[in-house]
Amino acid sequence: MKSPLIVILVLLLFISPVIAAGRIAQGSTVYLGEVYDVSSVTGWDSSGSQYLAWYGGLSPDNGVAPFLLELPPKRLVGEPSQYRYTIDPATFGSRLGEWHQYYPAFSNVTERHGNTLAFIVEKTRPIVLTATNTTGVVSYVVGGNDTIIVVPDKILPDMRVADYLLARGDDFGIPVYSTTNAWLFGRVDGLYNYRSVNSSVELRKDLIAVMEPGDYTLVLQTPTSESDYFTVRYNEELNTIEWFDTSSFTVQKIVADGFSPRVFLEKMREIIPNSRDSFQEYNLTIQDPAVSIVSVDERYAGGISILDIRGYTNTNPGTAISLILDEDRQIYPHEIAAHTYTGIAKGEFNGYMRYYQIYVPIAWDDMAPGMHTIKATTDIGGEMYYDFPIFEMPADSYRPNATLKYINDRNPWIPTPTPEVRVTTVIQKVVVTQTIRINVTPAQQQLDDAAASALNTLVLSAIKIVLIVVGVVAVSWYGLHVWKKARRFKKG
Repeated sequence: MKSPLIVILVLLLFISPVIAAGRIAQGSTVYLGEVYDVSSVTGWDSSGSQYLAWYGGLSPDNGVAPFLLELPPKRLVGEPSQYRYTIDPATFGSRLGEWHQYYPAFSNVTERHGNTLAFIVEKTRPIVLTATNTTGVVSYVVGGNDTIIVVPDKILPDMRVADYLLARGDDFGIPVYSTTNAWLFGRVDGLYNYRSVNSSVELRKDLIAVMEPGDYTLVLQTPTSESDYFTVRYNEELNTIEWFDTSSFTVQKIVADGFSPRVFLEKMREIIPNSRDSFQEYNLTIQDPAVSIVSVDERYAGGISILDIRGYTNTNPGTAISLILDEDRQIYPHEIAAHTYTGIAKGEFNGYMRYYQIYVPIAWDDMAPGMHTIKATTDIGGEMYYDFPIFEMPADSYRPNATLKYINDRNPWIPTPTPEVRVTTVIQKVVVTQTIRINVTPAQQQLDDAAASALNTLVLSAIKIVLIVVGVVAVSWYGLHVWKKARRFKKG
């Protein structure tokens, strides 16, 4: 009797599960020799087999007879499989470019096809070199060894916010390769069925200015090959979502009364699987204009001291950035202009913060010790203040008789070694050899004050004497009166 373990091992030898490769989206770029999950881009199976067609690397409308390639089934177990499909150089190496879905049952239909693009084949994946050359910049090798693009070091680290970042007050364009509808869904505000112009979705500043700052979902809709025909649209007059149902060949509608933009988006996501159009979702963030100061470094260049100031902004590349030194200390407009230093925002029109670098010269003779301020602004709004102190180090016996100014805690001159200070206590004995009395004649005011005081004392003394005499007389008279009464009483 065979062991159950042996039976299981034998079964495992014949059943080899396919490990899923990375799934690609419709229109993705793939490279020779690499393995992908293509199950989501090959279309629907109409006859038991699925095909891809190559029309000379272009779209099906160019009149070139297709080269057909039958695809393996979508099976989880066994190979070959669409879940683990190799871009074989023997087949695809001489057929670079666009590969499209192909349906034999509809090969004789004269109607133009919808969006059938499966993927785009390229020869090699770009290679990134990590070495740094003598110029201090990193070289990127694109397409093998054919092209070298030299990119300078960035002045600040990348700061990603979303797929697309817009500041209110800026125009913003998203490049597209065909007629495209843009849909924007926020918490409160939305933009529906917004058509591209001249290969760009132009989000004008007057549209963005009335929208709530925050995070939005951007949906880009690429229609069928008919450049003016979309299978999903928004009817603003009726406030309905309308789409062409390919299964029933009828136009379906959903009344959007009372829909918030987020609910509208969920209804769109329910419709998209039944559409012949292609939809791509992106994250888009709208913010009020802002600028920041993230680093202030004191440097010495060209014979003067400067502040190397760097920061981020969410405004468009090319927007003017201004730094004003001690604006509150300037009285007249020409003084403010003389203390204003400008630069521009750098970066890309994408979802990363843009950045700037501006040098501000420091004239030590004009900068008093104490707190100073730099104000950063942009042409379309946003501001930030940065405070920094300037200290003055007094002259010492071990340095020339001069003072030295420095910013923050960056004291540029520290003596080595630091002088040692010793404290010595000396006790001295003092002998007094003669005492001298010096008579000082008092001033007239002092004499008058003394005379008045003496007179007051004399008057008070006289009053006391008078009172004593009167008291003695009164007592004597009373005693005499009593004595006389006593004698008359005895005689009588």
